[in-house]
Amino acid sequence: MDTAVELLKKLERDGRYQIENEDWKTEGYGNLIEVGIKIYFENAVFSIMCSYEDIFISRISGNRKKYYEFCEPIRLMELNDA
Repeated sequence: MDTAVELLKKLERDGRYQIENEDWKTEGYGNLIEVGIKIYFENAVFSIMCSYEDIFISRISGNRKKYYEFCEPIRLMELNDA
């Protein structure tokens, strides 16, 4: 969970991404757990969700190229291993 929150914080600091809500910042992590937090990147929408120790990133709308543009910087981010 800590890694997913760190990821969202990095996306929040990057001006290209808009995060749907801030309930993931609460003690219970809000919709980050089992529901998903929507991320807007230009004309595409993605979701980040945690389920136990897994983080899932899925494309909700937009083309596949935008999805890869979204995922590649995440793949390259240096995140703490929690």
